[in-house]
Amino acid sequence: MWSLTPRLADKAAADAPPPLLLPVPGRASTTYSVGRKNTDILLASKGVSKSHAEFSIGSDGALLVRDCGSSFGTMINKLKVEGEPRPLAEGDTLSFSASIKYDVHRTPPLVVCSSQVSKAEKKVLKDACDKLGAELVANWRADVTHLVMSSVSWTPKFLVAIASVVPVVSPQWLARAAARASPTEPLPSVDEPSLAPKPSEVAETSQLRLPPHVERRRPERAKLLAEHKFVHVPSAGGAAQEDMRELLRLMGAALGEWPAG
Repeated sequence: MWSLTPRLADKAAADAPPPLLLPVPGRASTTYSVGRKNTDILLASKGVSKSHAEFSIGSDGALLVRDCGSSFGTMINKLKVEGEPRPLAEGDTLSFSASIKYDVHRTPPLVVCSSQVSKAEKKVLKDACDKLGAELVANWRADVTHLVMSSVSWTPKFLVAIASVVPVVSPQWLARAAARASPTEPLPSVDEPSLAPKPSEVAETSQLRLPPHVERRRPERAKLLAEHKFVHVPSAGGAAQEDMRELLRLMGAALGEWPAG
């Protein structure tokens, strides 16, 4: 996905151009018109022509822009866009006339992992990921961007997610993200309470009661054990023991080996 952030230093809030997120999931057309009137992306500025420019998404996911004969031009890093569509790159500055400037960023692809979801919900997740162009993985990976749970409980994936400060969201969050209908519509907030997974009834009635809002991101968890050292005593623990070591590392702990540690 591509995120275009407007520069607002000399713009009043009412005149500020909207942030943009491209592409729009499930859209049949790969082009997006930009202008002051009757376009996919409306920019309310006198320096912007009624039909000013057009974005397009390449087959490789590249974002391109072409000028549509505007009065004051379209520029990438002060170079005028003329003729064929020009590709945009991370860190570029895109200008529509002299009045509207965007900083261009290529956002990391969504990588979604799930835990404690039903078979029916897995179908919803797959459909949403297909629409978003996101990767749905069965096992935890270091590049996972979102963990999806219908209810929160103490699963290994959940522990790694909160230690890694990875958002934990409900299937409804992913469905809402896939339902975006406009380039000016952002992804839903991962902190929206109505889109958070509910506490597990089993966890609520057991000794492992969940603290309120435990699924929310807290960056301080990455340093929670920074002043502690743990010594690993070899045993037959296997994968479970390695999972615990990784969890301790994620929370900033120093690890040693017995007896040298």
